[in-house]
Parts: sequence; structure tokens; C-alpha cells
Amino acid sequence: MIEQILPSKVGDYWHLIRKSAEVALPPYVENSEQSLVNILKCLINGDLQAYFIIGSVNNEAQLIGVVLTQISVDPITGSRNLTVFSIYAYTNVSIAVWGELKRFLQVYAKSQSCNKILTLTNDAGVIKLMEKFGASKLWSLMEMPIEEDSINGTDEEFEEIGPYTQQILPGTSIANSP
Repeated sequence: MIEQILPSKVGDYWHLIRKSAEVALPPYVENSEQSLVNILKCLINGDLQAYFIIGSVNNEAQLIGVVLTQISVDPITGSRNLTVFSIYAYTNVSIAVWGELKRFLQVYAKSQSCNKILTLTNDAGVIKLMEKFGASKLWSLMEMPIEEDSINGTDEEFEEIGPYTQQILPGTSIANSP
């Protein structure tokens, strides 16, 4: 069973949500106390949604996982997507329960006028799960430190990259050729 935690009840369950958020933060998020405070604030004001995955363990209902989602609206196009911010399981989860979660997220995304369900992750288990859900890897998220002021490589290595065209906005592109 999937149960949404209402914003007014987040404080009652923060000790369970916090643990899942700490260990399942997306790879681009700094794991800090301030990040967790921000997550709590977003859950309370409704910018993030929390769900408990409740399963049967020894014929008894038990919390087996926590999912955090966000309705993401692209600031340029206005496109709405349901983003799985984090997903965490305390124990092994059956395919039936994962299927229930998938269907729940699909229904919720449709009810919120979302186009797709997205996630950014570097966790092999989450990637495998999302692929089982029918998701595909379409993009690569590149991360570059802002403090470093060097470029690694030789002119020959950069020539191997060759000319490219990168679409930056619909209907526009930049071209770079030697």
C-alpha cells in the first residue's frame, strides 16, 4: 500500500522521512543539515510530497520504504513532470509492491497534469528499478566543480571531440567547427 503523508503530518513522521532523505539524496544535492532543513520546509509547504510504502512482513503491516516527489515545472516551456526526488527501501520490496508504486505515481502524475515521471540518480538499484518500470536513460548529468580552473587534455584530444552542434533551446542551436 502507498500512503501519502499530508504536509500537516510531516512533522509527526520526520524521523522516518529524514533517514530516507539522508541516504537517498539525488547525486547533485549536497548532503548537509541545511539541505535536510530545506527538504523539511518543502514537505511542509507542499513543494515536495512524501509517501510511505507499506508492506506485509510476517502478515503484519510495516513501513518498508519512503518516496519523495516534486512537481517540476520547466521555467521556459511550462512543461510539468513528476520528479522522483528520492526513493528508499528499508528491506527487500516485492515486484507487486513496486508495481503498485509505479501505478500510484502514474495516477498521481496524471492528476497533476504531468507529462512524465523523471528521476536523476547514480544508484544502480534505482536505475534498474526505473528501467523495469519502462524508463530509459536519455541524458547524462555532468557535474563540474566551480572552484577548479583547469582543462585536462591535449589539443589532439580536443580535436578528437570534433565539431558538434548542441541544441540549447527549441528552435535554436550553436555550432562549433574547427
